[in-house]
Amino acid sequence: MHLISRVPSVVAPLALVAALAACGTAERDQLRTELGTARSDIARLSGEVTTLSSRSAAEHEARVAAEHDAAAKAADLKTQQEKDKKEIDRLASHRDELKEWIEKELLPIAEAHDPKLVNLRDAAKDMGEEVEKTRGLTFKVPFMRRLITRGQVGEWMRRDLKKDMPEEDVRKMVTVGAEFGLLAPDTDVYAVFSDFMEGGAAAFYKPDTGTFYHIEGNDGRGARPVVFHELVHAVEDQYFHLDEFYKAVEKDGDMSLARRGLVEGSACHFASKYEEANPEDVKEMMKSQMKPELMQKQIKMIGTVPPFLIASFGLYPYKNAPDWLAKIGADDSAAIAKLYADPPVSTEQVLHPSKFPMEGPRDYPRKIETPDVAAVLGDGFENVEDNNMGELMTGLLLAQLQQGGKYGPAFLSVIDMQTQGVGFKGAARTASEGWDGDRYTAWAAKGSSAVTIVWTSVWDTPEDAKEFYTTYGDLLGKRVLGKSFTTRPEVVRYSADGSGRVTGVELAGSRVVAVLGAPADKAEQLFAAGAAAKVTADPRDATDRD
Repeated sequence: MHLISRVPSVVAPLALVAALAACGTAERDQLRTELGTARSDIARLSGEVTTLSSRSAAEHEARVAAEHDAAAKAADLKTQQEKDKKEIDRLASHRDELKEWIEKELLPIAEAHDPKLVNLRDAAKDMGEEVEKTRGLTFKVPFMRRLITRGQVGEWMRRDLKKDMPEEDVRKMVTVGAEFGLLAPDTDVYAVFSDFMEGGAAAFYKPDTGTFYHIEGNDGRGARPVVFHELVHAVEDQYFHLDEFYKAVEKDGDMSLARRGLVEGSACHFASKYEEANPEDVKEMMKSQMKPELMQKQIKMIGTVPPFLIASFGLYPYKNAPDWLAKIGADDSAAIAKLYADPPVSTEQVLHPSKFPMEGPRDYPRKIETPDVAAVLGDGFENVEDNNMGELMTGLLLAQLQQGGKYGPAFLSVIDMQTQGVGFKGAARTASEGWDGDRYTAWAAKGSSAVTIVWTSVWDTPEDAKEFYTTYGDLLGKRVLGKSFTTRPEVVRYSADGSGRVTGVELAGSRVVAVLGAPADKAEQLFAAGAAAKVTADPRDATDRD
C-alpha cells in the first residue's frame, strides 16, 4: 500500500521530466535561433562599434589636425601682424623723419630762392594762428604744406582715383549712372573728376596725407582766405580724424554727402568770419579767381562734367551746408564738436535746417532694406551696387531728366544764382521734397552692358509719394519712349521698341517702386521684390510711427 500510495508521487516527476524534455527541445531550437540572431547582432554592432571607433578616431584626428592647423594659422597671423606692425612703425618713423627733414631743412632752402614758397609759408603761418584763434582749436602737430601747379591737380586726381576706384569699379559706376540717366554711357570718370578738380579748386587738404596743397596762381593776400579754409580742415582733422569720419559711411552715399556738408560747412563758416574781418583779402582772392584761363576751365567744366558732381561736391557743401549751420546756430567750437559727435545722416537734414536743429526733435529718414532680387534674376546676373540716392541726388536726377540729360542746362536749372548753392525749381523741387528714405540695388547681366535696377523709396506722406511718382513716371516715359508721356494712376510700364527691357514705376501709399531695364519675363517679380523691401523707422524720430 505504501508503494501504491507513493506511485503518483513518483509518476508525476517522470511526466514532468518528459514534458520538460519535450518543451526544452523546442525552446532550445528557439534559443539557438535567437542566439544566432544575437550573435549576428553582436557581430553587426561590433562592426559598427569598430566603424564608429575608427570614425571617431578619424574625427578626433581631424579635429586635432584642424586645431593644430588653426593654431598654426593663428601663430602665422600673429607673426604676420607683428611683422606688419614693425613695418608700419618703420614707415611711420621714416615718414616722420622725412617730414622733419622737409620742414626744417629742405623747405627753408627752397623758400630762400622761391618767392611763391615764401608767400605760402607766410600765409600758412599767419592763417594757422588765425585758425587757432577763430576756430578755437590748437594744432597738436605742425601741418604739412605743398605748392603744386594746376596741371598737377588733375594728374594727382587720376592717380588717387585709380588707387581708390579700380577700372572695374568705375565701369560698374558708369553703367549704373547711365541707367539712371545721370551719366553718359561712355563717360571717362577719371577725366571727369580730374577736370572738375582742376577747373574748380584753388587749394585742398588731404586727410590721408595730413598735407595742405596750394595751387599756384593764387598768391599774396588773395591766397589767405583759401589757406584759412583749408587749415580749418587741417586742425579739425587732428581732433576729429576726417579720413576715418568719411570711411565709416563710405558705403552709404547720402550719409557720406551729409558728413561732407558738415566738414565743408564748418570750414566755410569759420572762413567767413575771417573774410568779414578782412574784406581786402577777399577782393584779392576774387581777382585771382577771375583770371581768363581759370574762367575758361570752369566754363568748359559746366558743359563736360555731370551736374550731379558739380552740385553735390561743389555747390551743396560750400553753400547749402554753411547756411544750415548758420540757421541752426552752430557758430562756435563747442557746437561743431557736438555735431561731429552726432552728425547729420542725410542730405535732407542739411537742405532743410528745421529737420536737424541743434536741439529738439529731428526728422530722421526711414531705413529700407535692399530689395531681394537675386532669386528673381538668377545666375545670369551679378550684383553691381547697393546704395541710396537721398533727397539731394533725387532732385538732381529729376532736374537732369527734365533737361533731357544735357549737362549745361541741367546745371543751370539747379543752381540758385542768389546763394550759389543748390536750389531746385518747379517739379524737381516739389517731387524731391518729402523724401523719407530710399534704397536701390543694381544688377548687370553677365557678358552684357545691360543693367537692371530696383529702386524703392518712401515719402513723408502719400501726397509726397504721388508727386514723386507722377513727376518721375512722366520723365521716365519721355526718356524711354522719346516723347512726352503722362503716367496712369498707381502703375505705369514702358518698353522701348526692340529691346524687350521693361522700365516703370508704381505707387502704393507712401511707397514708390521703380524698376529700370528689367528683363520682360521678370519685371513684375522685380516690382514685387521692391514692394516687399522691409521699411524700419529710426527710433530717434519720435514723429515716425511706421
